[in-house]
Amino acid sequence: MLFFNYHCRNDSNSVEKLNRPKGVWDLKFYNLRTKQSFEVPDDQVTVITTKNGRKAGQVTVDGTKFFRFLGKADLEKLGVK
Repeated sequence: MLFFNYHCRNDSNSVEKLNRPKGVWDLKFYNLRTKQSFEVPDDQVTVITTKNGRKAGQVTVDGTKFFRFLGKADLEKLGVK
């Protein structure tokens, strides 16, 4: 999970981020072609379930689909069980 980690640190900002409403969280995605990461607001992310039951986030940016497995913390932020 090198590039799939959400940038949440144990500093004073993390307490502020926990109280934000939906649409304010930014999830980090990684583009393998350009080797750059970018953030997308959570209201643009679609949560899907893979064949083996794992939850993943999917977003389309400029006609390109990006995919990212979601951990427990990310699912809680998105309000998905």
